[in-house]
Amino acid sequence: MFWQKEFSEDDKNKLIEKIAKKIVEKRLEVPAIFFLESIKPVAFVGTQISYIIFAPFLYLLGPESFNYLSIFEKREDIEKLLSKIEELSESNKEKEKSI
Repeated sequence: MFWQKEFSEDDKNKLIEKIAKKIVEKRLEVPAIFFLESIKPVAFVGTQISYIIFAPFLYLLGPESFNYLSIFEKREDIEKLLSKIEELSESNKEKEKSI
């Protein structure tokens, strides 16, 4: 998009990890996975509509806020997020079992 700065794959992976950590920290793995799996087929269209609806508000939150929406543009990025959530959830369960 013309208002977005391109950000690297490394930055995208860091952002995906940050989102996944927040989801696992709040124990919302199941609803998040259900939601992400259900929006995968229409993710690109939904993201483009979101840019139109939320663009004025995203400017108020700062230029990096557009990066959050850009993660949902590609199915591959949604898959990365799903994998990271599952990975962190499993490691969290293993830590709880060892205590």
